[in-house]
Amino acid sequence: MQQPSSCPHCGAHLPPDTIYCEACGKPVATPVADLPTPPAPVAAPRKSNRGIFFVLGIFALLGVCGCMMLIGVGWFVTQNKITLPGMATSTRAIAIAPFPTIAPLATIAPIPTIPPIPTIPPIPTFALPTVPPTSIPLPTLTPAPTQPPITSTPVGTPTPVRCPVVAPRTTNTGSFTPFVFAAGVTKDYQPIDELTHFPEQVTQIYAVYEYSGMRNGTTERREWCLNGNLYVEKKAAWDGGERGHGYYVVNDAQGLPAGAYELRVYVAEQLIQAGQFVVDKRPGNTPELGPIRFAEGIQNGQPVTLHKPTETFKAGLPTIYGFTDARNLVNGSIISGEWYRDGALFTVPFKGVWNGKSAETLWSALSNQDKQPLVPGTYELKLYVNDQLAQLATLVIE
Repeated sequence: MQQPSSCPHCGAHLPPDTIYCEACGKPVATPVADLPTPPAPVAAPRKSNRGIFFVLGIFALLGVCGCMMLIGVGWFVTQNKITLPGMATSTRAIAIAPFPTIAPLATIAPIPTIPPIPTIPPIPTFALPTVPPTSIPLPTLTPAPTQPPITSTPVGTPTPVRCPVVAPRTTNTGSFTPFVFAAGVTKDYQPIDELTHFPEQVTQIYAVYEYSGMRNGTTERREWCLNGNLYVEKKAAWDGGERGHGYYVVNDAQGLPAGAYELRVYVAEQLIQAGQFVVDKRPGNTPELGPIRFAEGIQNGQPVTLHKPTETFKAGLPTIYGFTDARNLVNGSIISGEWYRDGALFTVPFKGVWNGKSAETLWSALSNQDKQPLVPGTYELKLYVNDQLAQLATLVIE
């Protein structure tokens, strides 16, 4: 092989026996024709450039730091207006863009205030209504069934007849339980408003009893005595059977007079039972209510189709009216009333302050709220003056 002294490719000097240029790595020897072909040379590894890049990186970093220092010094000088030697004294404000304004957080709506619980207005106080001169309207009631009364009428004799003093005795002709006196009686013989003292001019009083040992056809006689004198007498043949319940009633449309009453019952002319009650006398010049009268209608404050005390009303009437004549009333007096059925109160008592004449006709209407006809029943009307019972009466609807 022939070796040149310099690389034919790059011109680098070649030491003796050099086959490949150390500078460029290319072959430099010229092969001889008669020599065997040498094996293909293995490429020498290229030298790494990492050192160069590292040095260049350090210089670049130093350059960046120097630039930043120069910029910082310049900014400091301009902000503090410092003049360096050989440096122009003019300054230039650097407008630094402000940071963008951060939008305020949305305002959280306050929790709605719970409105206070409304104050419940007090129940209004109602003044007692003034009773009109011609009426005392009372609340409506519901009807109920009852038993029609049995009537006895005064004898009306001009000369008083004394009731003999006779003691009841037990006989084989029958017996009665003691009488219960009341303002009325139900259909099952229960007394309504049991009393021993009644207001003056009450129109009717009932005597309720039980009996046993009676025989149909036996003569039965009863006497109503007033202050020891015969007031009413009734005689009839007994037809009520051996035992059961019954009642007697004494009445007067003008009102029963005040006094001490006694009821005597005779069977076969033997006195078997007696009982007493009193109709009180009112003091003079005190407020009073006369007998209660019931009617089917009203016109100009006066009754229309007036009924007697024990006369029953037919079913189907929408309204029944109760009337009474007031006397000696004083303005400011309290007048009240109640409707009952079978002895039970069915309405809150009515009250009113009287502001009218001393003598007037007062009335009260009984009807259903829905204006339907009144059904069969027993009704009682009670009237008061200054909270004192002044009058009462019952009526029957068949």
